[in-house]
Amino acid sequence: MLRLVFVLIWLGVLVALWPFLLAAGVEAGLAAAGWPGMTAAVAETGLSRTAVTLRPDGWRGQPVTVAVDHPWSDLLRDGKVRLSVAVPDLAAVPFPPAWGLRAAAGRLTYGGTIVWTGGRLDGEGEATITGAAGQAAGLDVAGLSGRVPLSGLNPPAIPDDTALTAERVDAGTVLTDAEVVFGLRRNGKIPVTKVEAAWAGGRLLTRPFVISPDGPAAALTLEVVGVDVAAVLALAEVPGLEGTGALSGRVPMVLHGEQLRIESGKLAADEPGLIRYDPARAPRGALQAEGETPVGAVLKALSDFRYETLEMLLDGTLGDEMAARLVIRGANPAFYDGTPVALTLNLSGALDRVLRRGIDAYRLPQRLGEGAAARQAKPKGQ
Repeated sequence: MLRLVFVLIWLGVLVALWPFLLAAGVEAGLAAAGWPGMTAAVAETGLSRTAVTLRPDGWRGQPVTVAVDHPWSDLLRDGKVRLSVAVPDLAAVPFPPAWGLRAAAGRLTYGGTIVWTGGRLDGEGEATITGAAGQAAGLDVAGLSGRVPLSGLNPPAIPDDTALTAERVDAGTVLTDAEVVFGLRRNGKIPVTKVEAAWAGGRLLTRPFVISPDGPAAALTLEVVGVDVAAVLALAEVPGLEGTGALSGRVPMVLHGEQLRIESGKLAADEPGLIRYDPARAPRGALQAEGETPVGAVLKALSDFRYETLEMLLDGTLGDEMAARLVIRGANPAFYDGTPVALTLNLSGALDRVLRRGIDAYRLPQRLGEGAAARQAKPKGQ
């Protein structure tokens, strides 16, 4: 009888202290995960539901709410509770600096179950992102929305047909109407079914590929469809260089860690157009030509060059020997009575910078994983 009394007292104390233990545990867990400065407070308590609020230091907006539905029958019989999280304003979340994330707007909600089974935690749920904006791995993103189902939590797993959309992505050049379809395997591999965005009057998209953070290189092909020649030439940052027309083609790439290699990328004009270059608007030597044609003759031909064919050839390794060549064939009516000529121009400039920002985005999942591994390996007491 006395033992039963002690058990009932213990259960009563546990029920009474459970909300405060939860709040303290959430606060300590966030600090251990790299989120210090989050104050937790009990918002709701009951026999089957507990809710706490999280407020960053100095934050005056709506707090983050974490609620746990814990019917004691489910908890004792199945080791299962239901977790829901509401982040009314993502700007309130101070992401750890190592993650490379900073939110300026948006809403996040999550609902799912957590189960203790076989001596380990697991579960499933779904996160919904609405109108998120901010910076991620060097990219400026606006209007990010979508649902992310989690078919597993430990380790996390996401179905392969999960889609996120963004109204605007600035990767050194501005993309709009972007969509990525991806998944996350329990072994850490990230299958990417689709990446597509609008740019310069056309579309950029990739064929399916797989990212293995600790595995072999990822091979992918960027498909370019009907983008404006003027926008592509603007990436070269050569003042006075202008053009008309549209480009399409494929750019095969190999990604390995921080290294990107382009292998025989080729874009071609969909139809004839015009190239103009005004050297008076550019520093001396800003545009270089290959071959034996004198520079003066090349500049004169480019003053009003009506091309029949135009090709942009891309090869090399990012940050090392990245080559971008513009091969044009056509004529200038005022140059040698319109005699057809072929010219090859060397272009440089922002291409390397744009690709570097793209690589930062590709490495984001790997960086998050490295951060988690480092925290797990950190000795106690540090």
